[in-house]
Amino acid sequence: MQSRFEPDLRGDAPRVPTASPGRPDEPEERTRGSAPATPEGPLAWLSVPDWSRERRRRFWDPSRQLLQSLRDYQRARTQGGLRGFFPAKLAVLRHRFWSMITGADIPLNTWSLGGGLMLPHPNGIVIHPQATIGPNCMIFQQVTIGTGPRPGVPRLGSNVNVGPGAKVLGGVVIGDHARIGANAVVINDVPAGTTAVGVPAVVKQRPKREESAAPLRALDSLHTRHDRERGSTF
Repeated sequence: MQSRFEPDLRGDAPRVPTASPGRPDEPEERTRGSAPATPEGPLAWLSVPDWSRERRRRFWDPSRQLLQSLRDYQRARTQGGLRGFFPAKLAVLRHRFWSMITGADIPLNTWSLGGGLMLPHPNGIVIHPQATIGPNCMIFQQVTIGTGPRPGVPRLGSNVNVGPGAKVLGGVVIGDHARIGANAVVINDVPAGTTAVGVPAVVKQRPKREESAAPLRALDSLHTRHDRERGSTF
């Protein structure tokens, strides 16, 4: 999942244009460190960011307020000039406030945060600014996504769930619909649709029935505005 706004900054790596579905008012840019590719097919649309997951339900919604400050800052930097200068400064202040409230460390220059990111309990979450988080991921408390024994930083695919206290370290690739168990330490790649548990993490292949149900669980997590307005759920 790419971030809502992924502008070029002076000195940053070049971006490769790509589509930004569902957000016509946003720049169509994507960072070079893109998320792992999702296979084409009838379920490929699950990689489309569900931005309603990041929409605030009320004012005191710390995790979504934190994400919104990040998105607004990146949009302001994209605009540039005086039009973007003051909104960027305001977004910095908001980001500092909500970072203090949540206890999370997600830098403002973390450009590759995919849309639809959920942080149910943001306390203690640390994300490296160069890490890539795919669309519609869910990250729980005390998670660290950063450098490790393998050169590089992690790349998470779409619909990845990272359990409380987990550590994803180094240049590992986490496939689509993968799950990282609580307190796991991931230092190797995790294939799509599998579960990684333990220290160091060991990949567990899901039973066939459970593996085939993974996309359906992903559907359960996609509560779009249209469905809420109709009062229905998947």
